[in-house]
Amino acid sequence: MSWCWILFSGLVLSELDASPRGVVLEPLEFDITSEHQLLHHDGPTLVNPGNRWNEPEWSQGRPYVVPFSHDGGKDARLTGKLKLRVSGVAPGSEIRLRGLSHEPGFNVDGQLIVPADAPAGSNSDERIVEATMRAMAPVGSKVRKIRDSIVWFAEVRPIGNEEISKHDLGSTGPLVGYILRGKPKLADEARGTVTARRLDIAVERYTVAHDNAGDNPSSLAVVAELVGRIGKHYLPTRHYEAEGAWNVPETWTMSPPGASCFSIITYTINVLNMVGQEGEFELVTYTARQNAPEKAVIGSLGEPPVRQSTWNDTWQLFLADDRNTRLGQVGGLGGMNFYEAVLRYKHGGQTYFMPGGTSRVYTNPDDILRVFRTMVWAKYDNRKNEWKVMRVVHTYVQPGGGSPRGVDVSAVNAVTD
Repeated sequence: MSWCWILFSGLVLSELDASPRGVVLEPLEFDITSEHQLLHHDGPTLVNPGNRWNEPEWSQGRPYVVPFSHDGGKDARLTGKLKLRVSGVAPGSEIRLRGLSHEPGFNVDGQLIVPADAPAGSNSDERIVEATMRAMAPVGSKVRKIRDSIVWFAEVRPIGNEEISKHDLGSTGPLVGYILRGKPKLADEARGTVTARRLDIAVERYTVAHDNAGDNPSSLAVVAELVGRIGKHYLPTRHYEAEGAWNVPETWTMSPPGASCFSIITYTINVLNMVGQEGEFELVTYTARQNAPEKAVIGSLGEPPVRQSTWNDTWQLFLADDRNTRLGQVGGLGGMNFYEAVLRYKHGGQTYFMPGGTSRVYTNPDDILRVFRTMVWAKYDNRKNEWKVMRVVHTYVQPGGGSPRGVDVSAVNAVTD
């Protein structure tokens, strides 16, 4: 007799009557072995994660499930181990197992032969056995959070001509998993420690960027969309580094809103690393020197500050941006920068540069300098509490002009992916 169950409207229907008297199968644990094994407890804040989880995803009688993360992909399938307590089943019997769920990636099957030397349970008739379970379908490529239960069934095939029996074993879960682009990166560092709360945030940000990056977007298009969205609110005086950058979204509702370009890029990299995005990400600061203002170089005008004494005043060299009251021309106040923080993304044999606080993508780092208006000498105006432009060294963008548009990311889909 074949086994057949139908999952319909949340109910599981079995074609067989109750289990034979004396035969008992009871799920004890379900441990997903194909997951990344990186999850930590949530800490008191995003910045302070807790200890690593060291338990199976589901355990009988436990009031919680352990979340997990897993590779996505067209061929990525979940595997796990189901531990059972069995009684009334003779050694050598075959147990076929199946788990059904509304989440296609959670539909699993497997089998085992009850060994004669299986660990005993609470009495001599009980044995503790374990079966390897494999998903019947891939989890898919879409980055997402999944949450669903698995309902378990078993078919016991005794040795000889004894009757085959079928058993409803109940459900486990709901299990909670995160399907990612790949294994989270920098997971051994504080900024990259994997927690459910961080995954919730990263998956949400990434999904929104992906869904707004066009049809079948390339990796470059998704990363560029993410940088642009996170950089929507820019405030250079509010600064976060490393794990502290997980707090950048809190700044979007502050007054004034936003964070520095350095913070924007750091947070973006945290998100991309958490979802296991392919490629190499690095925060790099670009600036220019007075004797070659059109050539972008890695570094900062503030380390050390570039100063000169003029007419009993001390002037300092800056890169002025659109926030300057005269767009970087003489007499303009504010908008001074030492550098531009950039996400340098290497993927598909290409290197791309994405300035924080913009939606631009460049292949030539010299173009980064044109997010500024001018390179200037400025002095601090104590009455205005701002830096004031005293002399223009070089003009990058004339009044009325704009930064170069850069790469059309939709045109490189076929090249990068």
